[in-house]
Amino acid sequence: MKTKTLWIAVSLSLPLAASLPTAPKAATPPKPAAKPAAKGKTTRPASKLPPGVVAMVNGRPISRAALVQELIKRAGGQALDFMIEDAVRRDAIKQSGVVVSPQEVQKRLQELRQRMPGGALEQQLQRNGMTMNDLLSNLKAQVAIEKIVRKQITVSDDDLDQVRARHILVRVQAGKDDAETKANAEAAKKKIDEALTKIKGGADFAQIAKEYSDDGSKDNGGDLGFFGRRKMVPEFEAAAFSQPVGAVGDPIKTMFGYHIIKVEERKIGKEMKLEDKAKAKEQIIQERLQAETGRWLQQARQRAQIQKVDRLTP
Repeated sequence: MKTKTLWIAVSLSLPLAASLPTAPKAATPPKPAAKPAAKGKTTRPASKLPPGVVAMVNGRPISRAALVQELIKRAGGQALDFMIEDAVRRDAIKQSGVVVSPQEVQKRLQELRQRMPGGALEQQLQRNGMTMNDLLSNLKAQVAIEKIVRKQITVSDDDLDQVRARHILVRVQAGKDDAETKANAEAAKKKIDEALTKIKGGADFAQIAKEYSDDGSKDNGGDLGFFGRRKMVPEFEAAAFSQPVGAVGDPIKTMFGYHIIKVEERKIGKEMKLEDKAKAKEQIIQERLQAETGRWLQQARQRAQIQKVDRLTP
C-alpha cells in the first residue's frame, strides 16, 4: 500500500479551478467530417503497450524501470524523507496509546467537506492519487496528534492577561560596518531620550508618537490595541505587562530598536467570566498547537532509530 503524506488535508483546502461554475453550454453543432490524423500525433492505447512499458515514442519504448530510475534521481530523496517522517509520526502515535473514535474522524471529514463542497474534495483526492480510505487514515492520525499535543499545552489564568498599550519606536539602522551601526544606535538612543523628555514635560504621548516613531502605529498615536502574552518580543512583553496603567516606562531595547511604552488599559484573566475564560483558553491552545506539534514531531524523530543510505541511487 502506498504511503501518503500525513498532512494531505492541508493541500486539500486549496481552491480548485474545477469547482468554479462554468458557462451554460450552447447547442451542439453538427460534427464535421473526421480529418485524417496528422503524422506523429498518434498515441497508442495503454492496453496495447508491451508488458513493462509505460510509453512509446517513435517506436522506442520507455520502460517502467527507466521511469522509476528517473523518479528516484529527480525526487527520490525528498520522497524517502516524506516516508520516514510519516513512519515516525505513526509509530509515535501508536506508542502514545491515544484512541481516536470513528465519530471524531467523521467530524473532521465533515469539516473538510464544508471547506470543499460540491465534489471538490473528491476531485482533489483524485488529483493526489488518493482514495477516501487514505484520507480517513490521515485524518485519524491528525486527530491523534492533536490529542497528544493538547495534553502538553497548559494555559493558566495569567496567560489570559491582556494590555492595551501605546509605544514609540526608534529603529536602529544597520550600518556598513560595526562603527556605523554603533553610531546609528547612539543616534537612536538620543532620539528616544528626547521623545521621553518631552512626554515627561507634559507633551501628549500620541502626538510625540506621530512625530518620533518609526512604527506604522504612529498614525494612531502609537496605539497597538489589546494584546496577550507571547504576542510581542520578550523584552517588550515584560515591560508592557509590568508597567502600571497610565505610566510611561523608561526606554527599552529590542531587536527592532528603542521603545517607549505607555499602558492604557489592562484585562486580568482571573477576573474573566468562566465562559469567556474557557473560550479564551481554547483560542490560545489553537494558536499554540502548530508550534507545539512541530516540537513534538522533532522529539519523536530524535527518539526514533532511523537508518538510511547516504546516497539514494536507482
